[in-house]
Amino acid sequence: MDPLQHLTGLVLAGGEGRRLGQEKGLALWQGQPLALRALERLRPQVKTIALNVNRCFDVYAPWGVPLWRDNGIDRPKAQTSQTGQPSQTNQMGLQEGPLKSASASTLISPSSSPSRSPSPDPLMGPLAGVLAGLLNMQTEWLLTVPCDAPLFPLDLAQQFCSALNAPDAPPARAAFACTAPNGEDKHPVMALIHRDLAPSLAQFLAQGERQVGLWLAQQKALPVVFADAQAFANVNTPSELEAGLTPA
Repeated sequence: MDPLQHLTGLVLAGGEGRRLGQEKGLALWQGQPLALRALERLRPQVKTIALNVNRCFDVYAPWGVPLWRDNGIDRPKAQTSQTGQPSQTNQMGLQEGPLKSASASTLISPSSSPSRSPSPDPLMGPLAGVLAGLLNMQTEWLLTVPCDAPLFPLDLAQQFCSALNAPDAPPARAAFACTAPNGEDKHPVMALIHRDLAPSLAQFLAQGERQVGLWLAQQKALPVVFADAQAFANVNTPSELEAGLTPA
């Protein structure tokens, strides 16, 4: 499986950031918004990329990627340039140039299709963003990363794909990151998930369940061991944000 052909990357930034006291995706880490840094690290690893957000759409829109709400089911239209012409794409199917200048058609706004896009339930957690990705994407697989892990591996997609394609690997429709050989020290929001699991996830959420690890366990997701635990460190409080991590 070639990640540049079969993967959509989704940065999860839909949480309220209560412990940070601000919109988490816009919190500055090393002078850069957390969500923007995540997009830039993930973009070279996948065919297409999107951002899961529930607020501040006018701030995120100029970054030039589709914005998917937690419960959004609309597929974003093709991006256009400021001149109204279709944007040029490179051989990976990504818009050329830096992450900027999104058109209005890529924005799933609070006012878009109000009957199908009510305000997201803040208690639904990251799985609601994952479901939005599975419903909106046009590839076979979805690679998710949280916006608050600024050092996640630059070869995350490749390692997931290699693990799933290994000759001795059990058949699996999902994989998640861990940093211990026994499958512990789990980082379930760093996951690779096949589109066929969307109905299962929708049912799981409809039943009131929210735990990412529990749902992945039910899907018999493959744990993929990464050697560098620091790569999965996250920032959740102002002190952690100010202290920073060792840049990679």
